Formats: sequence, structure tokens, C-alpha cells
Amino acid sequence: MTEYIDKDALLKDLTDNYNCADAECWSADYIMGFERAMDIVSKALPLNVAIVKHAEWKNDENSANYKVCNRCGRNVSIVDAGLYCCNCGSKMYKEVGKP
Repeated sequence: MTEYIDKDALLKDLTDNYNCADAECWSADYIMGFERAMDIVSKALPLNVAIVKHAEWKNDENSANYKVCNRCGRNVSIVDAGLYCCNCGSKMYKEVGKP
């Protein structure tokens, strides 16, 4: 699975923990490499991603013909219970009727 990195948090962590412009702390090669890494990270283009919420259809206690989204509680007919909840947009782990 692809993982995404918070660029601002990474830059802050690098600056807070590994930045030392004092030549007595690090070698010139270290400082040059650090500055290059910061430049690469800061210029990285953002990806167009969205957080995916996951949920499952659960059986409705009141009717065998309905399912309930376990994230938002919306009940829908079995016919309408698909891969996504029509109310909260959660991606369902299982499609209704599939094991």
C-alpha cells in the first residue's frame, strides 16, 4: 500500500533534529547533503490524494431488507448497499452478498 508523507512535518523534524549550520558540529559534506535534502523535500510536488474512510455494511436489526453503515449509521436497502455509503462516502470492506 502506498504511504504518503506530510511534507511540512518532515521538514520540521529534519530542521529540529538534524540541522546544524555550525561547521564545528558537522562536516561540510554533511551540511551540504542536509541542505540538498531539505531542498528536494521542499520542492516535491504534492499528490492529489484523499483520505479514504472505511466501513462495513451490517445487518439492520429491524429489517432483513436493509443494511446499516457501521460508520455513520445510515440504513439503505440491500439493492442500494454498494461499494460506498451514499451518506458518508465510506468505502465498504465487503459488498453486500459477497463473503
